[in-house]
Amino acid sequence: WMLLVNDLCRQVIQEGKMELYSSGVQQRDFIEMNQVCHVIETMSSPSFKFNAPALFNIGSGESRSVLEMSKLVQQRCNFVFGVQPELKQMTIEENEQSKKLEYKSNNLDKTLCITQDYNTEIDNLLRFCYSNFKKTS
Repeated sequence: WMLLVNDLCRQVIQEGKMELYSSGVQQRDFIEMNQVCHVIETMSSPSFKFNAPALFNIGSGESRSVLEMSKLVQQRCNFVFGVQPELKQMTIEENEQSKKLEYKSNNLDKTLCITQDYNTEIDNLLRFCYSNFKKTS
């Protein structure tokens, strides 16, 4: 629950709002957990053959800001539950910016097909959190 999207989905269900502990301008390479599981499952299969070099960065190869991903969680919550939770963040300082993250996953891209469907992944995570963390009065 220390991963950003997991934590935000849990916060929405438990607190009814989302809170960032930063301004959110930081860039990250987000990848769905089901895709991480797919990579691990495939690579741990006895039939999987490593091609040199055998170093793999697991990622989407696409950078987004923490704030962008938070707003996507907010939108998906509105889609799933019909409620758009408040999003709190620390103030963006004057001239605060974050460099575009360059995270290369070339070896992974050559070996496996990674597909991203953030909407479905977030929707499912929100439903999971609702089932498991919703406070009962």
